[in-house]
Amino acid sequence: MTRAGSIFARARGEGGQPAGPLRSRRVFVNTGDRSPDDDPAAVTAATAPAPEELDEASVLLDAPPPRNVAILTVQEHDKRLFSLQGMSGIDGMDGFGPTGPRNQPDIRLADRAQGEKQKSKVEPKNLIGIMNGFSEENDELRSWINKRRTAAGGDLHLVITDFTGCEIPWELLTLPSRGGAPETYLGATVSITRWHDLGYAHTFRGRLPLFTDEELTGHVAAFVDKTLKGGATEKTEKGVLTDLHATLDERLEQLRNRLGRPEAGFALVYLACHGDAEPPSPFDYALEARDGSGDRLTVGDLKGRTLQLFVQSRAIVFINACHSGRMLQDEIYLKSKYLRGFPDVFLRKGAVGVIGTTGFVNSEFAAKMGAWFLQELRTTGELEPVSELLRRWRAKVLSELPAERSEQDNAYLLNAFMYVYYGNPLARLRITEGEGPS
Repeated sequence: MTRAGSIFARARGEGGQPAGPLRSRRVFVNTGDRSPDDDPAAVTAATAPAPEELDEASVLLDAPPPRNVAILTVQEHDKRLFSLQGMSGIDGMDGFGPTGPRNQPDIRLADRAQGEKQKSKVEPKNLIGIMNGFSEENDELRSWINKRRTAAGGDLHLVITDFTGCEIPWELLTLPSRGGAPETYLGATVSITRWHDLGYAHTFRGRLPLFTDEELTGHVAAFVDKTLKGGATEKTEKGVLTDLHATLDERLEQLRNRLGRPEAGFALVYLACHGDAEPPSPFDYALEARDGSGDRLTVGDLKGRTLQLFVQSRAIVFINACHSGRMLQDEIYLKSKYLRGFPDVFLRKGAVGVIGTTGFVNSEFAAKMGAWFLQELRTTGELEPVSELLRRWRAKVLSELPAERSEQDNAYLLNAFMYVYYGNPLARLRITEGEGPS
């Protein structure tokens, strides 16, 4: 039995039936009511909520997900083959697949051309076309997703657990038309959350069930690289942070030190900077300010630290930088197939969720996206899951592009679909005004 199969075989409710919709909701206002000695990296079952507090649909390994959540697992067989398997709160164990092994595609968004100097990279229009071909070859999967959309009444949350290292851009999977509607992209139609290891997922999230409808409220800790060339939109991004009285650190080193302190009141850690394109190992992945100071933050550095801020503040991390959401196998140091990157390390250190990118993102586009996202989080109305905010952003960008797209339009589309979210699929976030620079 495959690793994914062994997980799904246990994912049944009472009497083998799928559990009903999620009922419970928990609201967190970050006021600092936790012990600084409580290290999220060392959370055990003893610190998890008592069993009587949990909805039966909330514990991933013991019951199916909520009715409006579907899980797609992408299982690696070797460096060249993968298979697919899906389940949802509607199917219980009897979902999609597992499929037979099939060839892994080579369609990483990180491989797209960035300009005239990179003729060896894949042009945006060709990358989109290749992904369309991949979608057609997986028509059974597309049909299963569309049926789940219908059963969920249009409110489907898809969790994608990809154990492979081939970085398939699932958000760009095309969905066949329904009822005369045009073909569309998965990431603009369905709220998507990435996971990368079902086996340990509830270990670092032991304080809450993975599918808790969790509301986070607090202010922003931020770093914005002054060298970013975002023009007027970059100023807008910083302008929103200024309006929010965000706690702005001048250097990545200062933000790293802040993360190491048990500070209360934060709901979002926001970083706008540069990221590595092709590090030797995921441990070498770096975020950096390109001002000549050598100011940088690496996965390996964070791996060896206790980030006490996440003890006092339940927060989501948004790394608005190139390649910040990529997850790679370490073939240099540990010779391991386990996927590592900034999403993995921040989640293990206690973050509720992580937003990052899967390739090169234009600085002006990134600043525009960051400004829009921060403005949306200032709402005083009904909150949406973070994964749904990203879906709306992709749909917004797609709707603004002409029917006959130029290559610049295609690059713009790929930029929008590079933003991915790891963490609790149902986490909601509200940003409040802080006290300003520290």
